[in-house]
Amino acid sequence: DALILQYYESPDAIEAAFGHELTDEDWAALGKFMTTCLEIKHGAPLVAVNITNPLIRELKAELENTDRKFSFFCTHDCTVLGTLTALGAEDYALPGSIETKTPIGVKVLFERWRDSAGQAWYRVNLVYRSTEQIRSGEMLTPENPPLRYDLCFEGVETNADGLISEADLLVRFDRTLDAYEELEKQYDEEIPDAALSFINHNGQRAGSGDPKRCEQHSDDNVQHNLLCLNVPAVRLPVRGSSTSEL
Repeated sequence: DALILQYYESPDAIEAAFGHELTDEDWAALGKFMTTCLEIKHGAPLVAVNITNPLIRELKAELENTDRKFSFFCTHDCTVLGTLTALGAEDYALPGSIETKTPIGVKVLFERWRDSAGQAWYRVNLVYRSTEQIRSGEMLTPENPPLRYDLCFEGVETNADGLISEADLLVRFDRTLDAYEELEKQYDEEIPDAALSFINHNGQRAGSGDPKRCEQHSDDNVQHNLLCLNVPAVRLPVRGSSTSEL
């Protein structure tokens, strides 16, 4: 990650590579390696459905808010990838970038249109700067715009203009939220029971034979581990929403 960032920031590619002469294909291979690592950690569908659930809920609420003209969420590249995976985005590879999934500064744009009958339609894009635009530090202008990539979603049809009906898009959100609820039901007892068994076993060893110390130690660790593991049975309130209204 740091090496890719250095490549973006340094005008001298040899200096960015610590004196090595890397070709464009070499840098693309490094970008692919980083993207693959991101997909392994955050691109599994069940993991994505679980981790991005709070954001999916917020996004759906914003899309259904008819009074909202513009909303902006700021997040990490891993969350962008997880959100698109959870919503069932079809596989894609972004042209013009060595990071083919979520290049630095990428934005997911939900653009709403209405036809003459008042029906709402959406175009969902990834908006990003090309590798050369990043490295050169070029100002983005109407004459030098960022790149845009139209996303498609599994099982969702588009009209002649490549737009997705609002109803079909919201169904994708509902299916993702339902998938999370199914995970919650499935692991509601299974994971906590396994965690309790593990913590109780280790708590007894850490408690030095004192039942009270052992019980307290075990309870504290159960709570800590459930939160860190993001067990579906644990619901945490979303505080300080990063949504901004203009």
